[in-house]
Amino acid sequence: MASNRCFNTLNKTIVNSSDLTSSRRQTTMYKEIANNATSVAGPDPVKKSGSTYNDNFIVKGTAADPCLAAAKNYELLLDITKGKRFANPLLDGASAAKYEMWVGNVLEANYHENSVVPIRGLDASADGTIEDASDNAILFPSPCINDCSWNSTAYPGFTIDPSQNLFYAVCDDSDKLAPYIRTVCDVSFRNTNYYWKAASAQPLSGMKYPAPLKLRFQDTNISTPIATKFAPLPSGSATISGEWCAGKHAFN
Repeated sequence: MASNRCFNTLNKTIVNSSDLTSSRRQTTMYKEIANNATSVAGPDPVKKSGSTYNDNFIVKGTAADPCLAAAKNYELLLDITKGKRFANPLLDGASAAKYEMWVGNVLEANYHENSVVPIRGLDASADGTIEDASDNAILFPSPCINDCSWNSTAYPGFTIDPSQNLFYAVCDDSDKLAPYIRTVCDVSFRNTNYYWKAASAQPLSGMKYPAPLKLRFQDTNISTPIATKFAPLPSGSATISGEWCAGKHAFN
């Protein structure tokens, strides 16, 4: 697996053989602890000799809802936290859809549905004020071709983005979305394999470290604002994470 490709891949987490080996080790570590935590043997199986198999992690909670309480060191904690994301990623599409160039292929600008006015004409008969009912229309050819004196037969011009929804962002733009994406663009084709591949290419998206870690399957919460707009769409009645586990994980 070469790391100096001619073209970058969508997956920025695993880019060479060392990354792949580490991800496999971390995934195996997480799955072993998680499987034991939800089994009859419990998270810390006991050998016939009386010693235990696991002396690196402390697990609390029930078999239905086990939680990692502590790790032997921070390196192990980071490994199992990454393993959780590799095995059960958060698929809300946030990092990829907000910052990657590929999303331009699935953006659809819809001014009408989002009630955004991209351009508005000026009224020559009222000293260049904005003219009512001139939304989204540019005269062609321009009246100025015949008369550029701004008299009653000529348009003095147009105002771009009169409501300042397309190109202007408030100072506290906490979600970091480009204004035009936030206000006028809809993400289409979210059910396609292309979108699934791109949206699931950042498995460590949403990872928090150090933080409490659930040792069980968790589906992506599709009710969050980011997931509602950017999460890939499953087919039929499947859940997002369920469809990823059923085969969509193989795209990356």
